[in-house]
Amino acid sequence: MRKYVAEFMGTFMLVFLGTGAVVIAKGDALTIGLAFGLAITVSAYAFGGIVIGITLSFLIIFALNLTGGSLNPARSIGPALFAGGSAFAHLWLYILAPEVGAILAAFFSKYLLGSEY
Repeated sequence: MRKYVAEFMGTFMLVFLGTGAVVIAKGDALTIGLAFGLAITVSAYAFGGIVIGITLSFLIIFALNLTGGSLNPARSIGPALFAGGSAFAHLWLYILAPEVGAILAAFFSKYLLGSEY
């Protein structure tokens, strides 16, 4: 169960923070400035891609001991097919948990950040 939660939360945070970075970069300056302050607005415009990369790095470190830090079903299928055995038996975890996390993060992004994005 801990592995499922780690994969789910890792993918959820990656998708949610990634969509948030895109929304901040596309929002109007007044709304962003009032909501997050000038410093975060400037950071989002200048360093949006870096923020996503750093977030992914931290999420992989978070899930590394539990699941190997997969967070990506496509990345998990190849090694599981070649390793076989228990890796193949647990493949469902690495496919289902990130998918559910990504879908839930997309819904959260839509309803928390607004439907106009």
